Formats: sequence, structure tokens, C-alpha cells
Amino acid sequence: MRAKRGVNMNVTGIIAEYNPLHNGHFYHIQQTRKVCNAKILIAVMSGNFVQRGEPAIVSKWERTKMALHAGIDLVLELPFLFATQNAERFSDAAVCILKYMQAQNLVFGSESGELTPLKRIAKILLHPDQAHFKQERSIGYARQMENTLLNTPELIPYIKHPNHILGIQYIRSILAQNAKILPITIQRKGSSYHHSEIVNTGFSSATAIRKLLFEERKVTSKIQTAVPEMTAKILNQVENYIDWNTLFPYLQIKVATNSANCLKQHLLVHEGIENRIKKIIPYETDFYDCMKRLKTKRYTWTRLMRTLLHITLSTHKKWESFSYTNIPYIKILGFNDNGRSYVKQMKKICPVPLISLPKETIHPLIDLEEKADIAYALLHHNLNRRTYLLKRRLQGPVLY
Repeated sequence: MRAKRGVNMNVTGIIAEYNPLHNGHFYHIQQTRKVCNAKILIAVMSGNFVQRGEPAIVSKWERTKMALHAGIDLVLELPFLFATQNAERFSDAAVCILKYMQAQNLVFGSESGELTPLKRIAKILLHPDQAHFKQERSIGYARQMENTLLNTPELIPYIKHPNHILGIQYIRSILAQNAKILPITIQRKGSSYHHSEIVNTGFSSATAIRKLLFEERKVTSKIQTAVPEMTAKILNQVENYIDWNTLFPYLQIKVATNSANCLKQHLLVHEGIENRIKKIIPYETDFYDCMKRLKTKRYTWTRLMRTLLHITLSTHKKWESFSYTNIPYIKILGFNDNGRSYVKQMKKICPVPLISLPKETIHPLIDLEEKADIAYALLHHNLNRRTYLLKRRLQGPVLY
């Protein structure tokens, strides 16, 4: 689908998860606004489950509020099906949303702050040696990328960093979809994506913040130094944070009560992994210990978590054939006055429906999203929290 032209202003996009939004994200938002002179700043954000294949630490509504307070004008949801895929599919869907919303720029953080090598890699990935690529499908995606770059070894170090990999995929998606979007990168501040300890620079990773939250079950002074005030306030209001150990008993029941052949019918279940899952998962007591046993060279940690998530939530394998560059609708999670005005303009020219409530359009993808949102709410043992989330999904966008 092609959107009609009609918006004459600087619209810039960010693709994010804000799980949770920290000082590094705040810096990125402020720098993006400054570098692009953006009049409208859009964040395409994962919903209640994130790309690693796990529940978000707080709901999409609370993370939307964090984003709006940090300077985002409009938050749009990356639907569950797309948000819980590998970097390529995650990127394809997010870029498609920004294309439909007529974003002129896409700004992402990177470890190096260099755009040229990332663009070179993206162009290579766009037209890889198909025979070679097919031959290597049984190995991890990062290894596939490395093998594709064997003739350009100087580029291989750039794919060793998670933000580079996402940035490369954003550029590849822009090229593949012929989107009129300019990719721009801003060098990350502070800890790397995978760094698991809080640092005293004020720029700790989301991984480190989540780790300390689960250990302490409250917002400590260390966490307060790593996140904006609104993030700390919201995290303080949420008493029970959820992770895979919260979800694990439901996965165990699903695996224990279904045959391997039944498990094979779920999204991302391939190459006999269902037999290994059936053999190991029902008998473990801790999810992360279980993952250490389940992980193989072929199945990376995050690939496994995404696979197990789709088994738990009964995502059928039929969704593998769904187009990730043909989004059927765009869901609004929240906006400020600028974002609201932009939505009003875009509703006249956007090639797909812009919706605020699930009932505003009919599509199987919305049904899938609804199931994921209900499941996320039911993971909360606190009945007030559960009731709030079940009711909140039926209400309109977050206003700021």
C-alpha cells in the first residue's frame, strides 16, 4: 500500500521497547529531536511482550506514559506477532508502520555512531548469496550474517553489537520497502545493551535495571540514578514485576499436556526442537536453569525464548506466512497535543486504519493481540493489578 502525500512537516521515527525507559533512552529522544529538528516524534513500541520473547517489566500503557513524558509525541504499537520475532521481521514491520505514517527520518542508537559501514552491510544482506544463505539456515541468525560477510571481513566487527544488528536491519528494511526514510544513528551513551550491572555514570542498560528490580523488588537509589523521574515513579507504583519465571508454570502445563506433534504446530517451532522441549521443560523448577539445558548452538537464548513464548500463548504456525511489510492497521497507544493533531491529519491519508480501540476494525491480528494482552494481565497475581490491566486494554490512548 502507498500512502498519499499530504503532510508537510518534519516527522521523525524511533523504534523502541522502553523496557523500562532509562536515561540512555531519554538522551536518545532529546538528541533525535535536536539533530532532526523534529516537529513530530513518533515511537513505534513493542506491546506487552518484547523482542527477546519475554513479558515486558511493566505494561505497554505505563511504558507509553514514560515515553510521552520523555518527549515522544505519538506512541504506536508494534503488534505482538511482529514484536516477538527476530531482528529482520521486527524491523520490517516497524519500518512499514513508519512508512505508512510518513516519517522522513528513522533515528537509532548504535555502539559506534557510524552509519556508513551499517549501510554497506544492509545492502549486502538485501541481496545475499541465496544458495549459501539457505545452506546455513540451521545456524543462528548472527552466524548467518557473519557468513554472508566473509568477503568483507572488515565489516564483521560491526555485527558483534546488538544495536548495530538492529540498525542494519532498519536500513535493510528501508531499502527493501523503498521507503522514503532517511536512517540516522546516534552513538549510545553508557553501558552496552547486555551489561548486567548498574554503573555510576547515570547511563545503565535496561538489562541491568531489570536485574536489580527483580533482585530488590523495589526502586532503589541506584535505579533512581539510572532512569528519569517518571520511570521511577511508575516502577514504584507497580509492586509485582513479572518475568519468565512468572510465565514458566503455564508453559510447563502446556508442554506436559500436549504431544510433541501438537507443539510442532506453533510459531517458530522447527527442526525437532519440540522433542527437546517435551523432554526437558516439564521437569525443571526454574526457567533460567531450564534454558541453560535447552539452549544449543542452533537455538540461541533469545530464539528459544521467542519459541517458548509462542507455545505458551498458542500462536499457530500459520502466522509464519503473514506479510511483515503489509501491516493491516496501526494501533495508537498514546499521544500529546502535537501527536493528536498529527493523527487527525494522518487519518485522512494513511493507507490503513489508525485505531485507538480493538473494536474499531476487524482482523485476526487484533484477535491475536487481544489474547496476548489478556494473558499478560492474568500473569499478575495481584487482583487489583490484574483487573486494572484487563480494563485498560478496552480504553483509549494514554493522553499527555
